[in-house]
This record gives sequence, C-alpha cells and structure tokens, in this order.
Amino acid sequence: MNRESEPRPENGDEMLNISQVRSEVFKATFARYHRVLYLVAYRVLFNHGDAGHAVQSFFLAASNNVPQFDCEGSFRSWLLRGLIDEALAILHKNRSRATPCSGSCSGPILDPA
Repeated sequence: MNRESEPRPENGDEMLNISQVRSEVFKATFARYHRVLYLVAYRVLFNHGDAGHAVQSFFLAASNNVPQFDCEGSFRSWLLRGLIDEALAILHKNRSRATPCSGSCSGPILDPA
C-alpha cells in the first residue's frame, strides 16, 4: 500500500494521542510503584501526610523527567532514588521550619540512653 494514500492525522490529533499514551503510562506506573514508594517515603519521614505528599510531588516531577532516565540502569532504582531525594528535601524543609526551644521550655529533659 502506498504511504501517500494513507490519511495522516492532524498535528492536534498526534498531540492528543501522545498525551493519552503518557497519561496511561503514568497511571500504570503509579499503580505499580505507589505502595513501595509510599513505604520508602514513610521510612524516611515517619509521617503519613508527608509521605503521601512526597510520593505525589515526586510522581509529578518524574512524569516530566522520564526522558532523562538512563536506560542502562533500573527504572525502579531511578524511581526510588528520586523519591528519596524528594523525601529528604521535605524532611530538610520541615526541620528548618522547626523553632528550637529558647530556654523557656518546660518539662523534663529525657536521656535517650
């Protein structure tokens, strides 16, 4: 069959198809890795809300950075490393917002030993 006789999709149609494919891949990836990524984020942050936020933020960022994925490595490892970086950034942000006690704190000081 001659390729010239085949109907060619309009640019808008091609963009719609690419968008739909990206959306389906994103959903499948999220469904496959969400639980393990959430558990890792929770182990870093020890907070359910922050862990969920880390996973959501990471997935949004990762969906835009998939072209930067090095095909030589493991996709799962790439996801885990990116999530850990996101969780550590949230942990650092939370710690920098915490205000240290200025000597007016009441209560006993507990010895961790």
